[in-house]
Amino acid sequence: MRPRRTAIAFALAAALLFAMVAALSAELLRLDREGREARRRAGVEEAVRLALWRMDSAFTPVLARENARPPEAYVFSSEPAGSSIRLHFRADSDGVRSPEASGDDARLAKLRVLLAGGALERALPASVPDEPYGQAPAMQAQAVEVRKTAQTQQANRGLLDWNARAKNVYSASNVFAAPNAPALPRARTAPAGVLSALWLGDELVLAKRADDGSFAGAWLDWPALRSSLLAEAAELLPAASLRPAPPGAGARGERLLASLPAQLVAGAVVPDAESTGFPVGFVLAAAWIGVLLALLASGALLAGSVALGERRAAFVSAVTHELRTPLTTLRMYAEMLAAGMVPDEARRREYLSTLDREATRLGRLVENVLAWSRVEQGRRRAPEPTHAAAMLGRILPLLEERARQAGLTVTLDVDPGAADVRAMADEAGVGQVLFNLVDNACKYADSGPNRRVEVSLLAATESGISRRSGVVEIVVCDFGPGLSAAARRRLFVPFSRPAQEAAGSAPGVGLGLALCRRLARSMGGTLRHEVPPGGGARFVLRLRQAARGP
Repeated sequence: MRPRRTAIAFALAAALLFAMVAALSAELLRLDREGREARRRAGVEEAVRLALWRMDSAFTPVLARENARPPEAYVFSSEPAGSSIRLHFRADSDGVRSPEASGDDARLAKLRVLLAGGALERALPASVPDEPYGQAPAMQAQAVEVRKTAQTQQANRGLLDWNARAKNVYSASNVFAAPNAPALPRARTAPAGVLSALWLGDELVLAKRADDGSFAGAWLDWPALRSSLLAEAAELLPAASLRPAPPGAGARGERLLASLPAQLVAGAVVPDAESTGFPVGFVLAAAWIGVLLALLASGALLAGSVALGERRAAFVSAVTHELRTPLTTLRMYAEMLAAGMVPDEARRREYLSTLDREATRLGRLVENVLAWSRVEQGRRRAPEPTHAAAMLGRILPLLEERARQAGLTVTLDVDPGAADVRAMADEAGVGQVLFNLVDNACKYADSGPNRRVEVSLLAATESGISRRSGVVEIVVCDFGPGLSAAARRRLFVPFSRPAQEAAGSAPGVGLGLALCRRLARSMGGTLRHEVPPGGGARFVLRLRQAARGP
């Protein structure tokens, strides 16, 4: 149950971490989207601001020139009207007159219709403003109100910018209309104040009121003027347009021209804000990858720790069982011999032989554990070129002695092609591998009709271990019942035998085959299990061939 509880706790912790990182990622993405949208809007507003300044700056000279125009020029003039002005006019009790058109001119007739019915008197303000041009006093009051209520920063910025442009237009357009401008003498009957731009239906006019009740001004060519103003801002806002802004429109001064009652529409195509800093998406992707890698590493470490703990617990349980039986035998027989309870010489020799056998069994168990510890710590000796057949000849007596104790025989078969082959091996390691394999055969294959263990030495020319050299195969084959599928799945897992299984079968702690594979790998070789056609178990130890000497 402990591994399951550990897995559940880890899963809950991982789910909590995922939820926290997901919430943080969602919040960062939201903030990034809002930031990019804010930067985009700021970029658009900056482009609009610059476009409005350019348009007002382009029309201000026209407005200044018209404000400085002498009063008689509205009736008699030899100068051209200009590309953006259709006609100059003066409207009084005698009618509407223009210096650029005669009485039967169609333009003048249309202008008279446009000004009929007191249109200018209704459209013009009753008094001339002393503050910035046009609608400046109302706009300033709106700006103060916005600053008080702090409705939106954008509206506040729009108002402040509009007032700055309005002051600039007022200053530039009235410098020539001031009474102390001696270069431009003014008649006593000159219209007072400055020109105001206003809409009469779909037509745009500049007009001012005189003290005697007459009006003077200019009828503007709005399509031509609009095209020229939009050309000034084409670089900033390619799809922009201008639309009339009648009185009361754009109460907060947003995107309104200060020189004309017109409003700028940015259009569908607007400049994108430049991205700043490292993209948040890449940062979050790197963070998620880091979190996943950390979870995978933590899970692998936790799984390894749990598995190691289970193996240690199984090892302690199995070793305890393995030590208890021989130690009990050793203690009992030693006490009997020490107390003189075995007077018969033959029985005494039998007891001593049992003591020697159990001590040897304990020694092998301790040696396997120590060898596993050395392999785990990487303290194995490096393999050396060794004559394979001679090495097996030196190991064979030890194998025969172990087989004789179990009533089995060991045969050695050396392939003629492998008689002179040299292998890269550690002789002590090969001896321990072969002894463990034969020891297992003696434990599990001593009940079959063929009580024999075959050890073969073969030479191969192709191997996955080394493409440049062949391999040496040492095969250990027994003729017992073989291994079940379940046993084969955990064949090379260390400490895989619990005490209950060890108590019901041959002695051992499940370390021998795992140690054999690790020893084989430490020599640059492999160890694998095969199922022979006739039954039994077959283990193949593959070692690299050593290079031939000169």
